[in-house]
Amino acid sequence: MEQEFSNLLGNAVQHGDLQFPIRGSLEVKDSSVIFIVQNYGEPVQEDILPFIFNPMGRFSQHASLDLGPSTGLGLGLYIASEIVAAHSGTIEVTSNRKRGTTFLVKVPVEK
Repeated sequence: MEQEFSNLLGNAVQHGDLQFPIRGSLEVKDSSVIFIVQNYGEPVQEDILPFIFNPMGRFSQHASLDLGPSTGLGLGLYIASEIVAAHSGTIEVTSNRKRGTTFLVKVPVEK
């Protein structure tokens, strides 16, 4: 799970507008751990959202144009989603200009 947290936070730093805060929260609610990462920057295009967790996906124009080809392999979100799935959890993303980009991870807590 540490790797999943690191990947989502790293993604927020890489793709967010650093003039705005990156927000993260972690809580236990309804027998699940809920982890949220939110950043502001260019929103992810709506037609790309269904594919954002695909391996080798590098969808950010900002990363490609401003940061160059060495910004990553496009595996971070894929790895994060696989870690969450391995723990029987879910990961969702929403993105728009007003609310920013938000990743919501929900993983059940075993008793």
